[in-house]
Amino acid sequence: MGCAAIGAIVLAAACAGHNGPPGSAPRSQLEIYDDDPNVERHRALLGVIGASPHNYFRFIATEFADATCAQFAEGAPLVKLHGDAHIEQYAVTDQGRGLTDFDVSAVGPPEIDLVRLAVSVDLALRAKGWTKQRRVLLDSFFRGYRSALKNPEIEVAEPVLASRLRAGFRRTRPQFISEATAMLTPLPSELERSFLGAFRRYASERIEHAKNLEPQNFVVKRTGSFQAGIGSSLTEKYLAVVDGPSNSDEDDVVLEVKHIQDLARVSCIRGGKDPTRVLEAFKYLGHFQSPYLGLFVMDGERFWVQEWLPNYEELSIEKTLRSSGELGEVLYDVGVQLGQGHPHAAVTSAAQAKLRGKTLAHLDANERKIRRASRGLAKKSVQAWRRFVKGATR
Repeated sequence: MGCAAIGAIVLAAACAGHNGPPGSAPRSQLEIYDDDPNVERHRALLGVIGASPHNYFRFIATEFADATCAQFAEGAPLVKLHGDAHIEQYAVTDQGRGLTDFDVSAVGPPEIDLVRLAVSVDLALRAKGWTKQRRVLLDSFFRGYRSALKNPEIEVAEPVLASRLRAGFRRTRPQFISEATAMLTPLPSELERSFLGAFRRYASERIEHAKNLEPQNFVVKRTGSFQAGIGSSLTEKYLAVVDGPSNSDEDDVVLEVKHIQDLARVSCIRGGKDPTRVLEAFKYLGHFQSPYLGLFVMDGERFWVQEWLPNYEELSIEKTLRSSGELGEVLYDVGVQLGQGHPHAAVTSAAQAKLRGKTLAHLDANERKIRRASRGLAKKSVQAWRRFVKGATR
């Protein structure tokens, strides 16, 4: 399987370097070889990425961002980015709604988020057969973004889709704990010792700085590694089940410990190596602030910790999106979220107000280019996905 390219985008996992047998073609992280001990996991991942153009698009977030840099970095204001803004990042929880998963958040031109969201919409509309609604749906997104830049205190009625998903929440905390525990793969003894040592250091920091957390809240009952996601499918991840308010198993808390990516290869962003970028994104872009949110260092590698909620459901193009009207409401909501969060790249209120004005003027001057570029990148994404599927099935 060769490299699947989208203009300047190169699928990193398909071009990871030569690590196959001597004399062979460069071996990818996803290519299947008889000597690969993780062959089944890789084969399953190939199937997930190849299942749809949108799944493929999700897998190449940082490569896609760098391609966007090439078109839009010059002269753009620098804002607080989500970094991977696509519609299946929109989640509904017991605590709120909005874009989640800030793994690749940083500071950079607003087009990193705006183009990616627009391409996600295009791919979703192709999948649903709603392509004639593209213009009006992007109008909803940009209207929400503009509204928040003009008035950061704006409030948005909950979208019908979010209300419907929340009305369907039935999972109890014991059920949730059982499901999370079933995902765990036990750690080798040496890795478990390293993990627990790092967890104690993380817990000490959280107890010192977070309200209402005591040592008993960090008693680890179960831990292990797990595999999930698409864009983060190859990212090192762990779960820790810890004591909740009591010693009962029925109020335990599930914490995810996730490796922090180095975004240095994305040419137009700043702070790609700063581990606090993820925590700042939760603060300024997120809808749920957990006292467990923090940094975790193990064997010199940096991770971030977040709390999982019992009821959490992401928008699914295939399963939960019922109409273009529902999508329009979600897009307006997401536009407002990004419009409120982006100016927090500036520190003071006065500087944020100035950045809002600058970003609004930049959008007025570049919206047509953003729409045009996103449509072209959507087409190239589909073409690259087809090449990827063809190569993966050889």
